[in-house]
Amino acid sequence: MLERITRNDKILHWTMVGLGALITANYTLTGNIILLAPFLLLGLWWWTRFAVKHPAAALVVVIFFAEHCFDMFTFGLRQRFLSDLAILLMLLLIALNLRKVWHHLSIQRTPYPLSILLFFFALLISLYWGSHLTFGQPMGIGLTVARKHLLFLSYFFLAATGATREDCFLFLKYLAWLGAGIAFLSLVEVLLGGGVIFSHYYAVGQERAGLLRIHVGTFLVVFSLIYSLVKLQYTPSGTRQRLFYTILIGINLFTLIFVVITRAVILGLLVTLLLWLIRKISNKKIIFICSTVSLFATIILTGLGETMVSETFIGEILGQTTTEMSSDTGNISIRKKGAQFYLKLIQDTAPLTGIGIFSFTNYPNNPVTMAADRFSYYLVDTNGITTLVYFGLQGLLLLIFFVYKSLKDANRLMKNNEDPLKYNYEILFYVFIYILVTPTLGNIIVERMLIYSGMFFYLLSSSAKNYVIVRKAI
Repeated sequence: MLERITRNDKILHWTMVGLGALITANYTLTGNIILLAPFLLLGLWWWTRFAVKHPAAALVVVIFFAEHCFDMFTFGLRQRFLSDLAILLMLLLIALNLRKVWHHLSIQRTPYPLSILLFFFALLISLYWGSHLTFGQPMGIGLTVARKHLLFLSYFFLAATGATREDCFLFLKYLAWLGAGIAFLSLVEVLLGGGVIFSHYYAVGQERAGLLRIHVGTFLVVFSLIYSLVKLQYTPSGTRQRLFYTILIGINLFTLIFVVITRAVILGLLVTLLLWLIRKISNKKIIFICSTVSLFATIILTGLGETMVSETFIGEILGQTTTEMSSDTGNISIRKKGAQFYLKLIQDTAPLTGIGIFSFTNYPNNPVTMAADRFSYYLVDTNGITTLVYFGLQGLLLLIFFVYKSLKDANRLMKNNEDPLKYNYEILFYVFIYILVTPTLGNIIVERMLIYSGMFFYLLSSSAKNYVIVRKAI
């Protein structure tokens, strides 16, 4: 079993971080692996010790690479190397500490890890019977492009580090800080005119309603908003912490509305916040909210509202949305047609196993790539349909299980009044709600959510088992 390191190793840690960053950058830009090789063993030794001592910080490092450094750095065709590095960092630690993983599985005996393994089994089935047998994609290409789903192993990565509940809570805090940092950088990017900080993809031309759109790390910005909102309710009034979380709420909310400018995100937030209000408000607040709603209704019905917003940013967004809903060419119409197309495709080809995962570059003659190129039908815009199309009925059943189980466990744990840290589960609960009701996010087990979901499930798995033991003892 790996031993935990002491505080005296901090200088060594940061020295290795600096050397690793320089060597990795050299390899990424030049492809010269000779300079990388001498440091592999030393880097592996350092990484295992660091991850065991600081699981939350280590997982943030993995996420930073998995998210391609949030497009702050561009490496051209080698950009995928960053997410591969994240997967490699997880796999190495899991392989070196399988005993801890097995111990976790034998102690917890919760359905989350088994369901994650079933997810990978469903992935293999869809690759073989779907993309290979039905559409002719070579199995090797399918396995290569599907490697990004290994990010789901973040669950077992935490088990390999021996992460505790407190480590997971610290990870949630790190995510909130990371999201707030991305929100702040997005605001700076807008002020700089675009294409400066997030130079890989975002530049002038990504406008909506006359404003530059920057939608980097949107999920983390939303997470930071929900975290700050819930944390604010548990922070004593008049403290600096309360002011701090109030400022974070303002920065994140402003970024999501006026910088991200994604209507599906705003819709998901509205539904999530409405549910939060319903669970939190008192009778006096109900009267205040009803009065406010009545005032807005009066403004709308009298036509005053149209005058007020007709020349504003909100007016332009509402106007675009109304136009697209009545048009056959707008984004909303395209997404509806895309959903219909993919539902028809899965029904006619592989309803049980799904069509599998395709490579856009090495096997472009596939239905997903052709639908995207010809009609702009993107699977990422269809939420739960994404899982159904990729993995068929087997994937849909897994999705239903993960959604139901995670919401149930988070809701039960956040009601445990004996736990002073229960607000962490409340944060997870509303994050799951947001994922569920946001149309274009995908869902809890799509590629870009897997690394987060693995960690969330690890926290719920460990906490739910302990909660049952405590309740039985009482």
